[in-house]
Amino acid sequence: MHIKTGQIFAFYAFDAGYEIDLQRISQILKTELARKLIKKKTAPTYIQYQTLPLTIPMGEYSFRLVDMPMKAEVTAKVFDFGAISIAYRMPFSCYLSELNRYSAALLYDVNLDVEAKRFLEELFLKIKPAVKKPSISGIVEDYFIFQVTEFEKDITAKDLRKDYSMDIARALRFESGDISENEVNESLKNPVSYYENDMVITDWNAAFVYDRDYGDTIDVLEFTNVELVELRFNDGLLDKRLIELYDKIYESRRYFTYLFNPYDKTIRTISELKVEVSVLFERIDNTIKLIGDIYLAKVYNLTSDRFHFDKWEKGIEKKLASIESIYVILNNRLATFRAETLETIIIILIAVEIILGLTRG
Repeated sequence: MHIKTGQIFAFYAFDAGYEIDLQRISQILKTELARKLIKKKTAPTYIQYQTLPLTIPMGEYSFRLVDMPMKAEVTAKVFDFGAISIAYRMPFSCYLSELNRYSAALLYDVNLDVEAKRFLEELFLKIKPAVKKPSISGIVEDYFIFQVTEFEKDITAKDLRKDYSMDIARALRFESGDISENEVNESLKNPVSYYENDMVITDWNAAFVYDRDYGDTIDVLEFTNVELVELRFNDGLLDKRLIELYDKIYESRRYFTYLFNPYDKTIRTISELKVEVSVLFERIDNTIKLIGDIYLAKVYNLTSDRFHFDKWEKGIEKKLASIESIYVILNNRLATFRAETLETIIIILIAVEIILGLTRG
């Protein structure tokens, strides 16, 4: 089966700061807001980005893939919650049985991630004044999409999955040889189709999209990859802060005096951290609404399952709970410290009163 027309998308998601002023960037770069989601299937009008990201053209990038010259259109999508996605979009045509060669080469033979970081840094220098707490995280999430618009002959999604499951699974798993039947079934489980001749299959690091009307699906997959990098970033941030908090607690014990409260700064830090993480997740949750669009909701839910969002979120919730417990402990210590300080002051005042009384006598 020959892929007559199709495109490869390579996404690289980064965290670049706590918050980004998109309107200010729009003024700086004089670019337009990203297009709204196209409502592919029957869907209510409110299925849109609540806060539209900015899509910024970054030019073209040429390289060789499987000994073939490739020219990719590069764009950056900037989200208000501090994330930036660098996207490569390149047309391709090959036999379906060769698709795994392209996927493996993308992952192992070319340095698109290095170039994505370069594009990001180039953009970051321009937009830094619009970023609150600017800092490019070392965490990056990549995701690849193989989108097929047309095969050499018409084929239904059912027949495509039945007759070419091994070819698709090898591409999604970046494997050069045949893989086991169990792995094929695992890779291709839960495909999403609306019509007989369209299909979306999502795996942990790649997706296969057979559809002529693919724009909204690509947007959802890109956003899911961005959401993953934010989960990873915040999980790592909480790990780092927990270690710092434990160190401060033990250090503070050595310097605990009646004249100085060592917990004030730590308590303020914990309060700010809880607010920051809560606000960030609220903004991410409100960025895109797919309620009512069963097709896109399925694509999002299946992909988030592949990314193990539930485990990341539970891990973050557990760390936030640990931070909350530290906050309670420190507040209790602070209350005890204040009570002891007050008692000491009262004792001192009584002693002074006694001494003054004796002196007068």
